[in-house]
Amino acid sequence: MEDLNLTSIFWVAVVVSLMHTVSTTPQCNSDSNLEGMTVEGELLNCTCGSPDAANSTFSWPGHSSGPTLLVPNVRREQNGTNYTCLNQTEGMNNETAIYTLQVACE
Repeated sequence: MEDLNLTSIFWVAVVVSLMHTVSTTPQCNSDSNLEGMTVEGELLNCTCGSPDAANSTFSWPGHSSGPTLLVPNVRREQNGTNYTCLNQTEGMNNETAIYTLQVACE
Protein backbone atom coordinates (compact mmCIF):
# COMPACT_ATOMS: atom_id res chain seq x y z
CA MET A 1 0.00 0.00 0.00
CA GLU A 2 1.40 3.38 -0.95
CA ASP A 3 1.93 6.10 1.59
CA LEU A 4 -0.52 8.88 1.02
CA ASN A 5 0.93 12.33 1.07
CA LEU A 6 -1.69 14.70 2.40
CA THR A 7 -1.08 18.09 0.93
CA SER A 8 -4.42 19.70 1.68
CA ILE A 9 -5.38 20.97 5.07
CA PHE A 10 -8.92 22.04 5.71
CA TRP A 11 -9.69 24.79 8.18
CA VAL A 12 -13.10 25.30 9.60
CA ALA A 13 -13.85 28.67 11.10
CA VAL A 14 -16.64 28.92 13.57
CA VAL A 15 -17.91 32.34 14.49
CA VAL A 16 -19.75 32.53 17.77
CA SER A 17 -21.72 35.63 18.59
CA LEU A 18 -22.11 36.00 22.31
CA MET A 19 -25.16 37.87 23.49
CA HIS A 20 -25.27 39.30 26.98
CA THR A 21 -28.40 39.30 29.11
CA VAL A 22 -29.59 42.34 31.01
CA SER A 23 -31.34 41.83 34.32
CA THR A 24 -34.92 43.11 34.13
CA THR A 25 -37.02 43.87 37.20
CA PRO A 26 -40.58 45.17 37.42
CA GLN A 27 -41.28 47.47 40.38
CA CYS A 28 -44.99 47.48 41.17
CA ASN A 29 -46.99 49.36 43.75
CA SER A 30 -50.52 50.43 44.53
CA ASP A 31 -52.27 52.90 46.82
CA SER A 32 -52.19 50.52 49.79
CA ASN A 33 -49.04 49.55 51.61
CA LEU A 34 -49.73 45.81 51.56
CA GLU A 35 -46.51 44.00 50.62
CA GLY A 36 -46.97 42.41 47.18
CA MET A 37 -50.75 42.92 47.18
CA THR A 38 -53.11 45.34 45.45
CA VAL A 39 -56.45 46.05 47.12
CA GLU A 40 -59.51 45.57 44.92
CA GLY A 41 -60.48 48.90 43.33
CA GLU A 42 -56.99 50.39 43.48
CA LEU A 43 -54.64 51.40 40.68
CA LEU A 44 -51.70 49.07 40.00
CA ASN A 45 -48.62 50.95 38.77
CA CYS A 46 -45.65 48.91 37.50
CA THR A 47 -42.42 50.25 36.05
CA CYS A 48 -39.95 48.00 34.31
CA GLY A 49 -36.26 48.75 34.68
CA SER A 50 -32.75 47.38 34.49
CA PRO A 51 -29.22 48.49 35.38
CA ASP A 52 -28.70 49.41 31.69
CA ALA A 53 -32.02 51.27 31.37
CA ALA A 54 -30.51 54.09 29.29
CA ASN A 55 -29.86 51.65 26.42
CA SER A 56 -33.05 49.61 26.83
CA THR A 57 -36.53 49.75 25.36
CA PHE A 58 -39.21 48.43 27.71
CA SER A 59 -42.78 47.37 26.98
CA TRP A 60 -45.62 45.36 28.50
CA PRO A 61 -46.82 43.37 25.43
CA GLY A 62 -50.57 43.61 24.99
CA HIS A 63 -50.83 46.39 27.57
CA SER A 64 -48.29 49.21 27.16
CA SER A 65 -45.62 50.23 24.65
CA GLY A 66 -43.51 51.94 27.32
CA PRO A 67 -41.84 51.08 30.64
CA THR A 68 -44.95 51.84 32.74
CA LEU A 69 -47.97 49.57 33.15
CA LEU A 70 -51.11 51.07 34.70
CA VAL A 71 -54.03 48.82 35.65
CA PRO A 72 -56.85 51.00 37.02
CA ASN A 73 -59.62 49.74 39.30
CA VAL A 74 -58.14 46.27 39.91
CA ARG A 75 -60.83 43.57 40.25
CA ARG A 76 -60.74 40.28 42.15
CA GLU A 77 -61.18 38.43 38.85
CA GLN A 78 -57.71 39.68 37.87
CA ASN A 79 -56.06 37.87 40.78
CA GLY A 80 -53.24 35.69 39.45
CA THR A 81 -52.95 37.58 36.14
CA ASN A 82 -49.41 37.58 34.78
CA TYR A 83 -48.04 40.77 33.25
CA THR A 84 -44.83 40.42 31.25
CA CYS A 85 -42.25 43.18 30.92
CA LEU A 86 -40.08 42.93 27.81
CA ASN A 87 -36.61 44.49 27.83
CA GLN A 88 -35.02 44.97 24.41
CA THR A 89 -31.42 46.17 24.58
CA GLU A 90 -29.39 46.58 21.41
CA GLY A 91 -26.66 43.95 21.12
CA MET A 92 -28.08 41.81 23.91
CA ASN A 93 -30.64 39.06 24.33
CA ASN A 94 -34.19 40.21 24.92
CA GLU A 95 -35.18 39.59 28.51
CA THR A 96 -38.59 39.25 30.12
CA ALA A 97 -39.75 39.57 33.69
CA ILE A 98 -43.18 38.51 34.93
CA TYR A 99 -45.25 40.21 37.60
CA THR A 100 -48.17 38.18 38.99
CA LEU A 101 -51.00 40.34 40.30
CA GLN A 102 -52.21 39.43 43.79
CA VAL A 103 -55.53 41.07 44.68
CA ALA A 104 -56.62 41.62 48.28
CA CYS A 105 -60.42 41.74 48.40
CA GLU A 106 -62.26 44.09 50.73
